[in-house]
Amino acid sequence: MPLVDRLRTFCFPLILSVLVFTGYGATLNNGFVSDDHETVVNNPNLGSMVYFSGSPLELGRKLVPFVVYGLFGPQPFYFHLANISFHLLTTFGVYLLFSLLSNRRVGFLSAGIFAVHPIGSEAVNWVTGGSYLMGSFWFIWSLNCYILSGRLKKKYPYFLSVGLFFLSVTSSPLGIALWLIVLLYELVFGDIKKRFTKLLPFMVLSSVLLMAYAPYIGSRALRLADLTGETAPGRSELFSIPFIITYYLRLIIWPDALDLYHWEGAGVGQKEIVLSYLGLGLYLVLILISLRKQRRLFFGLAFFLIALAPSLSGLGVNSAVAERYAYLAFAGLAYGLGMLIWRLVRTSSSSYLWIAVFCMGILMLTVRTIQRGFDWRDETSLAMASIKTSPYSPKSWQNLGNILMERGYPKEAITAFMRAGQLLPNDEVSYLNIGVAYLRLGQPDEAFNFFSQALKLNPKRWQVYGNLAMVYAQRKQYDQALDILTKGLAVSPNYFLYTDLGDMLRARGEKDRAGQAYKKALELNPRYQLAIEGLAKSY
Repeated sequence: MPLVDRLRTFCFPLILSVLVFTGYGATLNNGFVSDDHETVVNNPNLGSMVYFSGSPLELGRKLVPFVVYGLFGPQPFYFHLANISFHLLTTFGVYLLFSLLSNRRVGFLSAGIFAVHPIGSEAVNWVTGGSYLMGSFWFIWSLNCYILSGRLKKKYPYFLSVGLFFLSVTSSPLGIALWLIVLLYELVFGDIKKRFTKLLPFMVLSSVLLMAYAPYIGSRALRLADLTGETAPGRSELFSIPFIITYYLRLIIWPDALDLYHWEGAGVGQKEIVLSYLGLGLYLVLILISLRKQRRLFFGLAFFLIALAPSLSGLGVNSAVAERYAYLAFAGLAYGLGMLIWRLVRTSSSSYLWIAVFCMGILMLTVRTIQRGFDWRDETSLAMASIKTSPYSPKSWQNLGNILMERGYPKEAITAFMRAGQLLPNDEVSYLNIGVAYLRLGQPDEAFNFFSQALKLNPKRWQVYGNLAMVYAQRKQYDQALDILTKGLAVSPNYFLYTDLGDMLRARGEKDRAGQAYKKALELNPRYQLAIEGLAKSY
């Protein structure tokens, strides 16, 4: 291959690499935030094969965190490096995909937009959100292998495609609809009659995944409502889907209001409903027009809707709007933009002007992505960014209150928790957190009142039992403390409550029973330091 051709071959991937690391390189020094503490830092099983003891339908989601943790431990640098690396590889996959469907220049333009658009920053910057990133990576390369198997008339790319698709659908339940994109490819570019049987493994895997997750839909919906205050009925009204789709489109067109918590319990007025229907109507009209006149554009527009569709179910199994859900879906719109820009460059007499416009757009998107990366630096920066973007999100105020508590400002934290309670009056978490803050202030009677109210609102909130036991212990009412801990363990037999039980028994001088409680806690989490220390003191 001549040197010039080699340079052309590697030029585009090199530029894409520079774009990705320019946009996300600064986030390598970010810490763990939000759910990262539960999924990585405090996950007792992550470093052992027990981590894989659950359903094999979670293999794609668990594989990368297991490897990173096994090699480097709970070091945020390496988890962020893994996310950025997979984003780069996904960008390469987008480049190859749209090069195969159009040409290398369209592939490069599309991948360049995909690489730096801030709509993808949540999936890349958030370690826990990386499962959506991994699922997208597996799927993009699965689709590439599927296309190459047809064009090269080879079997091994096809088998590789099926294997990668399995990893994709086991990365997230939202992958159940991705087989429709493979079907879409055959309808637009291939021969559905000749290759329909090739689609069967993708359909079967998706069906198995759907059946496996179906029994957990109810419990997942309740857990999400418990964490965020969202409920499925409030989101399943007729206007929800048009509103959510147009909401994503607004975030993509003008990515200023990026946030971890979008539209949680917020009301939608009549004006927003009408505009959302008009916006979705225009989008569907564009799809119909492109179906007749520009089938490649049709593929990109339909790709967006299909990839986004599972998150629009209204079953309450996911947040109403989350940027990470749009990570893969945005690739379809990036393809449409890439084709538009290439058409303007190729047919316009002012081609250099359009190249300059593209470069300026890439620069602006990169700057916004870098800014968003700073928001994810730590818990404080993320909470303050959320308050600024979503002042009516109770979860944002809860996070701010938690951070103030960690920094030693319980009085100020109470104000934040009170605000969260005003936004979501029947949320027991606000009462629980206010009670904890009053305990820190040395006001156990005030704390007891809020804990009691939290318990009335949700008797299954196990954290309340441990805190009530603490209040009883401060009052020297040890029998009541043991009774409330026993009730809490009946609700949720976890290592936190067993450790609290051990502490309470040890304070009463019952070291043998205390040791048994600590041992039970360590059976559930062998690395829990408080239980280890308590057991040592019980001998």
